Amino acid sequence: MPAIWFDGAIGLYGNAAILGLTFVGMVSMTLTLIKNINPAYSNLLIGLATLAYALGQFLGPLVTVALAGQDDNFNAGLLVAAAGLMIGLVLLLLFRRQPPTTI
Repeated sequence: MPAIWFDGAIGLYGNAAILGLTFVGMVSMTLTLIKNINPAYSNLLIGLATLAYALGQFLGPLVTVALAGQDDNFNAGLLVAAAGLMIGLVLLLLFRRQPPTTI
């Protein structure tokens, strides 16, 4: 994702817009995907996805600060976040929808 390298308000608002637009896009695609997985339970699945996101937003900083310790080194927290992304990728690849087979 490109960054806007300006000091002051222009850089702040420009980067916030870029990040915000990508976040809204990801949420929109995720909601559409969830609705297509199982329309009968889409509200439940959307609620569970929201709960998972909220837990990550709550626990992520706590874990990162605990791992940073007295050194204020956030490398361990970034590694845990990267490991979580890799686990998510592996799960996505394992459970992706397979085309129906005909016998």
